[in-house]
Amino acid sequence: MFSASLGRMDSTDDGGTTEGTHNTQSSTQTTKKRGATRMQKIIRQRNAFGKLQVELDGFEPVYGKAGNEFKSYVGLVARINTPITIKEWSDIPEDTKATIWKEILSTFDIPDTIDMKRHWLSYVGDRWKDFKTKLVNKYIYGQNPCQTYDFIEQETWNEFYQSHTGESYEATRKKYQDIQAKNIHPHLLARGGYKRLEKMMMDEKLKEQQALADADPSYTMSPPSPIRRVEKWKKARMDKSGNYRTDSTRVVAEKIDALELQISQGEFIEDGRKDSLTVALGTDEHCGRVRAMGRGHGIKSVFGHAKRRQKTPEDVQQLVDAAVGAAVGAAVAEALEKQKQENISEWEEFGQRITEQFEAKIASMMLQFSAMQTPLQPKQVTTVCVDAVPPPPSDKASSPDPFSNLPALGARCQLFLEDPIRRPVAYGTTYSGRQVHGVVLDVNNVKVSITDVGDPTAHVPFPTGEVKLVSDASQHFIVWPKKLVELCT
Repeated sequence: MFSASLGRMDSTDDGGTTEGTHNTQSSTQTTKKRGATRMQKIIRQRNAFGKLQVELDGFEPVYGKAGNEFKSYVGLVARINTPITIKEWSDIPEDTKATIWKEILSTFDIPDTIDMKRHWLSYVGDRWKDFKTKLVNKYIYGQNPCQTYDFIEQETWNEFYQSHTGESYEATRKKYQDIQAKNIHPHLLARGGYKRLEKMMMDEKLKEQQALADADPSYTMSPPSPIRRVEKWKKARMDKSGNYRTDSTRVVAEKIDALELQISQGEFIEDGRKDSLTVALGTDEHCGRVRAMGRGHGIKSVFGHAKRRQKTPEDVQQLVDAAVGAAVGAAVAEALEKQKQENISEWEEFGQRITEQFEAKIASMMLQFSAMQTPLQPKQVTTVCVDAVPPPPSDKASSPDPFSNLPALGARCQLFLEDPIRRPVAYGTTYSGRQVHGVVLDVNNVKVSITDVGDPTAHVPFPTGEVKLVSDASQHFIVWPKKLVELCT
């Protein structure tokens, strides 16, 4: 199905078939409109030069022209290769999904891994559902879409039309419209989403630094601090005049500003998922996504693993009280039942025996729970980097660079400082990206993130407004000299 559709696309001019235009030569009054996206330029480049290059940041393409073309092409694959008459994405045959993934790999040079395939097939499913929604909103009660999308056969459209009309479908549609109406803080982002917004905000920071450098020649520019998600959430809901669309969103923004002031004064401390945005909204993060972070970011990638809470003496006492209460209740119930069947003397003997057993059980439980009341120990870095691979000096151009072929998700590494003696200060992950917060890296530096802190008081080689010490660098991308990074194998 897909190859046949591509054949029709290749034989069509760039303008393609347009909506409301059947014969432009015979009617001079027909207005020509933008037709369906066909990505013919991408297809011609692939056929002439082979796979197209696209720079990835994790699973997502770096924002820009190449990244936009990649996503547009994936959306095209979703429309053409997936039948619109199937109800759910989970019902799509596996061989169809395999064909879609093969088509993406044949056009763009991206890693063929299980995680990458899962991520982008999920994206294909979302675009397929969006396309069906567009067909319902625009064509169910309007023009026939077969004139615009020549890969939709008339018989297929008739079946789709029948399944998306009638009282049963309208009831289902009303249900999901009511769910969507509960989104009282919709963003105003365009196609680029949060990735485009983050780039724009980072560019603004760079312009501010450049203005300071122009005004003061002694000012030294440094990589700007990363954009916090609370800043992106607020910016995404402002119009061009800086106003919020709804009063409810403005109220949340004011709560955020008040919490940010408390943070600066040390009155409120952010702890993992409990940051100013979550507290202001009053709802926890969804398990499958993180607000204001865009696609491809989950709870673990943003906040890390949840900290395991150790039991305090108060917790132990509560467990003991609950166990005692349960044991007393069971003993009393059994005693009352026995009392109905036995005389007073037998009850007294039974009560004495129960009391002795109960006291012995409580003593045993207290010993067990007391063993749990151990003092909390400070967290120690226990990670050991076995067979660390030190990179060659950067001035030896003939030596292979171990950072040139890093995995897509980064590589484990150990970070050092020389002040003046070389010493390890942290463990982390090094990445192949060539930019950090919009600033192009020098050939002798590399992009890293810190996962385990060894010396929290050590100064990072390239401090920013928010990251000056190793202990500040958690969940931040920072720059580190290659000669002070050792890969772990």
